[in-house]
Parts: sequence; C-alpha cells; structure tokens
Amino acid sequence: MVAMLLTKLAVTVVGVSGSVSVISGGGMDLTAMDSLAKGVAEREMEPASVGDTTTPWSIDQGAAASAQRADAASTDWMTWDAWASVFGWIMFVTVVQNPGHSMNRKYLSMSGTISVAALIIEPRIDSFVLRLCCMSLCSVIVAVPLLRRVVKGATDCQSAKSTKTKKCEPVPCQPGSLASMVEISVKNKDLDRAVDFLQQMVDEGCVVNAGLAVQVVIAFVKAGRLEAAERWLTWAIRSAVKVDVATVNSVLVALSRQGNADRIERCIQTVVEFGLEINVATYNAAIVACAKAGCLARAERWLAAIEAAGMHPDVATYQGLLDTCLKTGDAGTASRYMKRLLASGLTPSTSSFNLIIQCCARTGNASEAEQWIQCMGTHGVEADATTYGVIIDGLARNGQVSRAEEWVQKMHASSVAPSLASYNALINALARSGQAEKAEQWLQAMHGRGVVPDLVTYNAVINACAKAGDVVKAEEVLKQILASGMRADMISYNAVIDACAKAGSLQRAVGCLDRMMQNDMKPNVVSFNSVINACARVGDPNTAEATITRMQRAGVTPNVVTYSAMINACVKCDDVPRALGWLSEMRSKGVRPDVVTYTTLAQPFAKAGDWREVEKFMGMLEEDGLVLNEYCYAALLMSYASSNPKQSDKAEIAFEKMVKSGVPANRVVAGILLRVLGRPRARAVCLNLGLDLATLMAQAAPRPGERRPTTAARR
Repeated sequence: MVAMLLTKLAVTVVGVSGSVSVISGGGMDLTAMDSLAKGVAEREMEPASVGDTTTPWSIDQGAAASAQRADAASTDWMTWDAWASVFGWIMFVTVVQNPGHSMNRKYLSMSGTISVAALIIEPRIDSFVLRLCCMSLCSVIVAVPLLRRVVKGATDCQSAKSTKTKKCEPVPCQPGSLASMVEISVKNKDLDRAVDFLQQMVDEGCVVNAGLAVQVVIAFVKAGRLEAAERWLTWAIRSAVKVDVATVNSVLVALSRQGNADRIERCIQTVVEFGLEINVATYNAAIVACAKAGCLARAERWLAAIEAAGMHPDVATYQGLLDTCLKTGDAGTASRYMKRLLASGLTPSTSSFNLIIQCCARTGNASEAEQWIQCMGTHGVEADATTYGVIIDGLARNGQVSRAEEWVQKMHASSVAPSLASYNALINALARSGQAEKAEQWLQAMHGRGVVPDLVTYNAVINACAKAGDVVKAEEVLKQILASGMRADMISYNAVIDACAKAGSLQRAVGCLDRMMQNDMKPNVVSFNSVINACARVGDPNTAEATITRMQRAGVTPNVVTYSAMINACVKCDDVPRALGWLSEMRSKGVRPDVVTYTTLAQPFAKAGDWREVEKFMGMLEEDGLVLNEYCYAALLMSYASSNPKQSDKAEIAFEKMVKSGVPANRVVAGILLRVLGRPRARAVCLNLGLDLATLMAQAAPRPGERRPTTAARR
C-alpha cells in the first residue's frame, strides 16, 4: 500500500516538474506571456478594412495561421502533446496498480477522452488565454480525484498504524452506490442480485453495516433459503458486524422448524465464540429442533446450558421439552417437566397442558391424562377443542373406543364447540374395530351439531362398512360424498371395492371400478387387486385373468398381491395346474412369491393329504429366505392329518419346531394336532412344551377373515 501511494505521488511530482522545465526551456517569463496574450487578442479583434474583399478565416489565412502555429510550437510551453503525455502516464501508472478497480477504469476513460479532445480542438484554438484555461480545466479534472485518493489513502494508512492494524480500513460506500443497490434488490426480492452486489462490496473493501447485513439475512429467512441465511449470518458474525440477537434467533427458529439440530448448534457456537448476545429464545430454538428430531437427551443438555448461563427457562422452554417427550413417547419424563413448570411459578398455557395430555393419552395412560385435564381447571386454564381432541385421539389410538365416546359426550356438555378432528379420531377408531353402525351414527351426530364432515370422515365410515362387509351402506356413503359436491378420491373408491370383495359381490366390485374410470380417476394397483380378490372369493379365475389384462393395459404393473390373489382364485375352483402356471408366470416376471403365495398353493394338497407336495412348498418358502408362520404349520399339520395313513410322528416334530421357533400356537393348530395325534398324545406333547391343550382349545376362534392370511388383510 505504501509503495503504491509513493508511486502515485512521484508520478504527480514528475508531471509538475516536467511542466516547469518546459516553461524554463522556452525562455519566457510572465511579462512576455502577457504581451503575447494582448497582441494575439488585438489581432483577433481588429476589424477588416473597408476595401478588403478577403473573407475572414479564408483558406489561405487558415493555412498561414496553421504554419505560424507550427513554427511557434517549438517554443510554446503550452503544447498539447506535452500535457497529454503527462496525463497519459499518470493514468497508465494508476490503472496498472489496480486494473480491476472501478475508479481506475473511470480515470482511464477520462484520460482517453482528454487526449482525443486535444487532437480535435487544438488546431482550432488561436487564443493563448483560451488554451491556458482549457488546459487548466483538464488538469483539475484529472488531478483532483487522483490527489483525493492519495490523501485519503495516506490518512487511512496513518489511522491503521495508530490502531496497530496491518492494513487500511475499508472505504465506506457512498449513498446511492452498491449498498443502495443491495437494498433495492432486497426490496424487489431479487436476492441473487443482492448477493452479487454484497459480494462486490466485500471484494472492493466497502464497509457492510449491521443494518444491511440484517436485511439480507432476514430476506433469505422469509424466502425459505435457510442455507444462504445461515451462510451470510456466519459471515457477518466473523466479519465483526454487530448482528442483534433478534436476527440470530430468526435464523435459528427457521432452522428449528426443519429439525436442523446440528446446524443450530454450530451457529450458536459461532455466536458465543465471537461474544454476541444470546437469550433464552436462542436456546429454545435449539430445543425445538431436538423435539423435531426426537432427541430428548440433547434437549436436556440445552436446558442445562440455559441454567449454566445464569438464565431461567420460560414456558416456551418447557413446551419444547414436553414436545420432545411426546415425540419419544416418554410420558414419565413429560410429567416430571410439567410438574417442574408448575413449581417454577410460571403460568402454563393451554398448549402446555395439551402436550402432556396428548403424551399420556397416546402411551395408553388415559387415567393420568384425565388427571391433567382436572389440573387445568385447578390452575385456571380452560380446556379447548384441542384438549378434547388429543385425549379422544389418544384413547382411540389405543382401542379404548368406549372411553373416547365418553369424552365426546363431555365435549358436547361443555361450552367447547366440537371439532372435526375429534369426530374423525373417534370414527377412525370405530372403523378399525369394524363398528360400522356406530360410525354411521356419529356421522349423523356431526350433521346435527353443525360440523361439516370432510373426505377423511366419509372415507373412515366407508372403511368401517368395508370391514363389516356392508356393501349397501358403503355405496350410500359414496353417494353422499358426490351429493355434497366433494370429489371422491382413490381411497373412497378402493374402500367401496374392498367392501364388495369382502361381501363376495364381484359384479358390484367391477361396476365400482368402471365408475371410477368413468369419473377420470385412474385406478391403482390396490383397486385392481381388490377386484381380483373378489374373484378369488367367488372362485372366478376367468374374470381375474381379464382384470389382470385390463390392469396391464392401464399401465399398472401387477405385484405379489396380484399374483397371489390370482392363484387363490384358481385354487378355489380346484384348478391346481392353472395355479402352478401362474406361479411360473410371476417368477418369469421377476416377482418373488411370499408366505401367502406358498400357503395358498399348499391348501389343496393339504386337504388331499399330499404331505410331500406341502413339504415341497414349505421347503421352497424357506429357500426364498422366508419364515414359516402359524398358517404354514397349519397347512403342514393338515396334510399329515389328511393323509392315509396319518403321519403322527411328522406332525409331532412339526408342532415342536413351531413352538420352539417362537410361532404362537392357536386354537386352529391345536385342533389339527388333536385330530392327528389323539387327545392323550396331544396333551402330553403340549405339556412337554409348557402348553396346556385345554387352554389352547378354549381360545376364541379366529374370525373368518383371520383363519388364513387373505390378500386383502395383507394389503
């Protein structure tokens, strides 16, 4: 820097010295210059004589004047060539020192303009005074900005020495320059251009104040470009720009919504390292990120950091911890933090209680959840629709449908308006338990309370009807969807088709698939599989094959469920060769058979007592890396019981293998074992394995749909 400034100063001195030497070499003093100026002025102002017919500034006079000026050029110290050379050398040296600087580019353009102007204007100027004024003006134009830069650089370097820094302070950008362009770009939401201008400011050494940095960071946060926001925030902090805590927290809160716990931790470490201010909200953002990631131990470490910094956790801190406990399903820790919140003297919000209630309800602690609702009233916090919704949803998820219905009744009795989410949670629970009638009753209750059902509500009711095999009600609910102005979705149609399949109504299933396609709803693999499953229930392999062809034409690829249902349709009509042909077909398509496929193929052979074929299928199953379940062992035992003679020893070995491998014995398996071994031997085998035959036989018989793994159940 010092060398550069000295070079600039030396060039300036050389230019001035050259001018003085030209004056001295011409042998002219100020008096001679004044006389020359007066003579030239009088000659130019002298009027033409009366008889003179020569036109002023004729061609001859112009040629004579040009020759006269050429003769005087050797002794005239104000030659344009000398001055243009000085200006050119000054500009050349300045630009060579830093060719990329915008001011140097301006100087280069200026010097070129002056040189061209000298070549054009010089032949037309006869007045020495005008030439002197023009030359002085050009000198000022070039010299003043250069001298200002020299003086400014010297001042900055002197200031840098006084502050013991090794380089000059950045030059502040003037109003209307790059800083203004950054602000305008941010206002126009052109963040890429704003970054370009900001980067140019950094490259040219301009000062970036805190306000400008904050604008850019906040703009990136609002635009959802968190990586850029974090990058420029870190740059501002490391560049000693005093960023306020609100800006830091805005970035951390945005990152916390995405669960970026690692990035938040790095950002906080940078803030602390450079001594910037942080508060409880800073740590709360980190705890929220831990909640999103489901990391309770990490959230507790941030709580310890708050206390180590001499700060006090607030309600938001405890809510973040409660949310983390909810994500991890730790109701015990959630209760501990809720009690700590109440003991701290802070006033918990409704959201705080809702979190602990939801955590207890989802983990099956319904009694504790109800106690926290009572605690809300003790602390003067009123329950809202979310409070009732979370406990109803928690009870419904755990299969406590009756208690969920009781809380819906309590919600009706309170001043809280029933919410759609509460009804949907209850109806979904009823649908899972197959209580179609009650689900339809609560749908009517919604209408009576003025709560408008949505598509989720209707689909849940259709699903309940499908589980109960009530095709008529399922189709009625589908009509209600269309009558309400809503558009039935894939779930709606698939649920109705499934209801038709479970009821064995093949024609209705195919009809529903046709209506689905007529309404511009493209069926998926589940839609076609439900129709094929209906074909399997009625033993119609021809329609099943036609459905697979239709499926492939629609661009839907059959999967293992498709082929298993097709094989089941063939088995139902005792067409075993056809079923084996489809087994070969699915293998040729690269579809790997599963447990349901092999169990379905083994059924006709088991009933016929062909235990060798059943053992063959079970061997293929194990070769494919699959594990036998209770349905596989049931088929194997059935083949031993149906053979002639009965294979008692093989049945006993198979049963022992099943129990020792951890497969649970049920009433169906125990009944087949009793049939093949007889009661005394079967009782003894069970006792040796720690089982009681009477207890197994007393178990409730599985529902028809659970006796063997059907395609619909697996789907």
